[in-house]
Amino acid sequence: DEISRRKTVSGFHCYKWYGSCDRNVCIHLNQTNPPTLGDLNDWKEGCSNAHSLDKIRGMACVFDEELFRRSSHRLGYDLCWGGKAKGWDTSLGGFHAALGNKGKEFADLGGKFTGGAYVMEDDFDHWSGLFNDRDASQFPEKTYRSALWANMTNVEPSAKCGAWSGDRGLYFSGKKNRFAMTQPLDLRFGGVVNFRLKFGPEGPTATSECDSAFIGDLVILYETAADPELFTGNWTRWKVFPPPLYPNDGTWSFISLKLPPDAWSPATRFKFDQPKFIDRADHLSLDD
Repeated sequence: DEISRRKTVSGFHCYKWYGSCDRNVCIHLNQTNPPTLGDLNDWKEGCSNAHSLDKIRGMACVFDEELFRRSSHRLGYDLCWGGKAKGWDTSLGGFHAALGNKGKEFADLGGKFTGGAYVMEDDFDHWSGLFNDRDASQFPEKTYRSALWANMTNVEPSAKCGAWSGDRGLYFSGKKNRFAMTQPLDLRFGGVVNFRLKFGPEGPTATSECDSAFIGDLVILYETAADPELFTGNWTRWKVFPPPLYPNDGTWSFISLKLPPDAWSPATRFKFDQPKFIDRADHLSLDD
């Protein structure tokens, strides 16, 4: 009874009636230009920080049990539509041109596939050395390949204002300018920006390196171009995060932003900026 069997993104049916879409997978995308998901037989499951640039995450099910078993779980499975993939956090959805032909197919599912292609990801725990006021070519070695930053000023991976996960977050401190800018990202099918935000706390938990935030709004801007070489510096002010609207006790807030259509392009770059601040205070940290 095919009606009772869950259907996968590639058109297969999960093995057995009411097959469970409970296999959490991360597929390492083929490093072509643009990168593609490719044929099911060529999928490389198991993303790595050091080698995975573009990757797709979602819930999957087995559609051919014998093939799945004989291939040592390498073949015979496929991604499920998100509404049928229990346990997947739908806020992590997003579509990306790196999926090639499948990118548009996933977008056309209208939210039924809520997994996402990750084009940039960083937990700030895999950096070494100092790199303030340097461009990407001068950054020290990092082992998180998808940490696609272009330049940073008075911003650095640090434990000074805590971390949501691991040991470090992206810490904003210093004088004159505080910002972090990404490299151009291929977001022609839109997407979602997710991160954790913490403003410096008030009261006894404040320190000289993680002090109260009063006027230090975090502002996110974006700029689009048809080609990464065609940026003009014409930034669009997208979202503003005033400290009074967020916890002042040192706790973290989860931020999830769906990209507006104007931000969809083959080359979209973002700037996390703190345009106004008190030099010795107004600290903040981002993570994940």
